[in-house]
Amino acid sequence: MDFAVGIEHFCMVDHFDQLGMRVTYRDRLEAIWQLLDAFAAGYFEHIQPSRREVEALPALLLRRRIVVNLHWAGRWRVGLATESDVRERLDATFRLTNWLEEHGDALVGRLLDRA
Repeated sequence: MDFAVGIEHFCMVDHFDQLGMRVTYRDRLEAIWQLLDAFAAGYFEHIQPSRREVEALPALLLRRRIVVNLHWAGRWRVGLATESDVRERLDATFRLTNWLEEHGDALVGRLLDRA
């Protein structure tokens, strides 16, 4: 899961706003691939994931987003966040889902080539 979080934060997300509420994903695929290659090279120097771990990466990325959604829904429920905060995280999950549907196989293949 730590590798999945690193990929999303360092390779896929262009920026979070100052409060971390709005997630903007990179729109240039080549930028994502360049960052992914650099991140994976450094990570794989210390930890070598198995084939199954790499193949699970799209599911792990989505699970991580679901955990974020549940966390913020709980905050909203007790008055520590707004409905807008929760909706933004759901929107981010849908954007990631769409990206993974289009590029998830390429993501896994690129990483398997390095592993």
